[in-house]
Amino acid sequence: MAGIVFTPAGVPSSNTVFLASGAATTATTLVLEVRANQVTDLYGVAFDLTYPSTQLTFSRATAGPLLGASGSAQAAVSAPGTLVVGGSHLGAVPGANGSGVVLTLEFTATAAGSGSFAYARNSAFNSSGQTPAGTTWLAGAVQVTR
Repeated sequence: MAGIVFTPAGVPSSNTVFLASGAATTATTLVLEVRANQVTDLYGVAFDLTYPSTQLTFSRATAGPLLGASGSAQAAVSAPGTLVVGGSHLGAVPGANGSGVVLTLEFTATAAGSGSFAYARNSAFNSSGQTPAGTTWLAGAVQVTR
């Protein structure tokens, strides 16, 4: 039976940016949520995300509710299996407080197998453009069955 199972790398503590499988994930589409847990004044995030390109093809990025109505998210494949991702509020508005979805990344399953997601060059920033101290990042792994 076809399916996609995402396994988080751990349990997020406060001030953590982490990956989670979204409710819209289907047997052929992985909706990966980039979530923030117990953050203060989170204005945006930027990171590279490596993913198993033999199993998944990147489709699109969408701003999440934590970025508000004026939020923006962009992602582009910079090399096979690597996305350059950014998401932020726009304009002179305060950053987000609390927990929720920063942005979503949608992938289409192309082959059976498993692989890992990993962050690189990751940063979070507040409404003053500063990097909050102690931000942690959790990625995860995926299993695709066909």
